[in-house]
Amino acid sequence: DAQAAGPAAGRTLADGMVTGMARLPATVGEGHTALNASPDAYFPLVTRWFGPEGSRELRVVQARAVDAASLGDEVIAVAGRPIAMVLPLLDACLSVDHPNGLAAQEPAALINPRIVRGLGLAGAAGLAVTLRRPDASEYDLVVPEVAAGGLALVDARSGSAMERDLP
Repeated sequence: DAQAAGPAAGRTLADGMVTGMARLPATVGEGHTALNASPDAYFPLVTRWFGPEGSRELRVVQARAVDAASLGDEVIAVAGRPIAMVLPLLDACLSVDHPNGLAAQEPAALINPRIVRGLGLAGAAGLAVTLRRPDASEYDLVVPEVAAGGLALVDARSGSAMERDLP
């Protein structure tokens, strides 16, 4: 029984249910038919795709001040899995009209605790990612879950902190 095991087990069960339910409308192939899995918290590591199809790189564009050194770095793995293995898991939960629409939704899904915990890609400590710097060195970063409202994130372009409601 999930409640007997504690709140974390109950949350994991609930997140698994949300993720499972998100897969159902995603099979329809119509972007307006989706489950609203909007959480009240996020993993504050905002990413965007850069580069052409086939050589795209998922790069950090906003992060908490404590993680600002990650700005511009490429996400190469999540929970120890290469990003190429993570994307099909995320994509199965996303409702889009055309496969090209997946790239627009993947960054938001990656920081959604309900989705990534439900997929087994995040744990109690947070979202564990492996990043690659421009000099090709790699390092691991664990991003804790934080409340959604009024979070100050450092932006890669401006270098300044701005308050933002995620995603």
